[in-house]
Amino acid sequence: MTVDPRHCSFVTLCWLLSWLWSATAQSSSSSSSSSSSSSSSSSSGSRALDAGDATQAEILAQEWFEANSDANVTYLAVGVNSALSNVTGSDVICGEGVPSLQRRTPDELPNNGCPAIFTALNGSCTCLPGYSSSDTWEFFVTKRTSEDEYPLSMNASEVLPIDTIRTLLVPSTVVSISITGVGDEPQTISFVPQDVDLPGSDIPIAVNEADTSDATSITAVRLENIDMSSVVLNVGYFFPATTLNLTMRNCGLEKFGYDFFQGLNSIEYLDLSENKLATAYAGNTIGKTCTTQFCAVQILNLTGNVLTSFPSVVFNLDGLSELYIRNNNITDFNVSASVFSSISALRAYESDQPDESATCTGGTWQTAHNVTFCVLDASTATKDSSSSTSYLVYIAIIAGVIVVVLLIIFVWIKWGPRSDMERLSSSSKNDSTRASHMDETRREVNRALLEDPVIVTNRIEYKQLRLRKCISKGGVDITRLTTECYIESLVHRLINGDPGHK
Repeated sequence: MTVDPRHCSFVTLCWLLSWLWSATAQSSSSSSSSSSSSSSSSSSGSRALDAGDATQAEILAQEWFEANSDANVTYLAVGVNSALSNVTGSDVICGEGVPSLQRRTPDELPNNGCPAIFTALNGSCTCLPGYSSSDTWEFFVTKRTSEDEYPLSMNASEVLPIDTIRTLLVPSTVVSISITGVGDEPQTISFVPQDVDLPGSDIPIAVNEADTSDATSITAVRLENIDMSSVVLNVGYFFPATTLNLTMRNCGLEKFGYDFFQGLNSIEYLDLSENKLATAYAGNTIGKTCTTQFCAVQILNLTGNVLTSFPSVVFNLDGLSELYIRNNNITDFNVSASVFSSISALRAYESDQPDESATCTGGTWQTAHNVTFCVLDASTATKDSSSSTSYLVYIAIIAGVIVVVLLIIFVWIKWGPRSDMERLSSSSKNDSTRASHMDETRREVNRALLEDPVIVTNRIEYKQLRLRKCISKGGVDITRLTTECYIESLVHRLINGDPGHK
């Protein structure tokens, strides 16, 4: 049988087309199946806790995460509340003791960097593994402005875009924390506690991860180029009590709230440079006694503030060895001989020079640490001291008078009006009781009179009580009862009746 070559070519072509179509369809089906499987897996992962298989610990962790993670706010944090320590290791964000960036975005997909229980809440996590083996945590942060996707991890040298710093649960191996804002101006980063539902204003920057009531090992805290102007006024117990070295540089500081430095009693190095402070805040005195939390300070840096007079009070710090006050607005470099002696004894000292037009009345120009001072002689210093003492005495007297007046007002408010009110209340109560008793007595008497047989027997009808029928006048203004008067009839009946009823 002879085979036509053209027929063979046609058959071969048909077979090739059929094979290509089959291969394409299979590839498309496989891709679709893979995509569907991936989508199903992702959906299943995001709804893993909807099937009722979540433990109580996981549910509590989710509730905590939602309550303490505002929508679309990026947090620098470490782990979750220590009260939720019973969650499994796989549910701890980035692992024990590892810092991370955490964010909850209800309207965006998560980055799948969080444990499943937080991913299910649209939580995104960026781990910072470079800190896990270091005893010094140094963060470079900037205010987050973009909504870009989160990477799964970042290294310690990268700038972290954040909004808020949550109280850090630090391992006992960490001894130093540094947070530096990156930008031309102090970065507006806020601070929040581990649990926003707890009452009070205490927001510690860091606590012990094992037990928040235990002391940390932190001895140094550095904050630079972070706007703390509001935080220092409204927050208490911010720094660990173990802190010895404290820096708050270029943080927009003007003054401090009463509780901000509470718990600090051992600071040896204090750097408050490049702020807007008009007061030294170290060595403030009553007489010659240090009265602040910074009485142990040895090195004090107030460079770049707005001091207008020489801060002599800092020399009430017994251990002061270095003082830096350059770039302030100090125009008066008049100091007493004792202060000049303390300046000379410092290991290091830096300040501006007095104005060229400055004069030294009542003293002599002397130099220490390459800076010229007007050292007042003993008589001038004594006069100034006496004037200052008199001023303090006047202030004390005025304050005492105010306290006495306030005490009198307090006593009067507490006891005076209350006693009057009590007397009035007691009198009113007695009057009310007496009136009530009289009313009851009157009602009993009325009932007795109404039921008395004599009165019942001899009762005069109301219609007969007409006095005009009982009274008539005779001659010479004589008044007598008429014969129509029932009262006269009653009298006769009483006189002539039963003696027992009279």
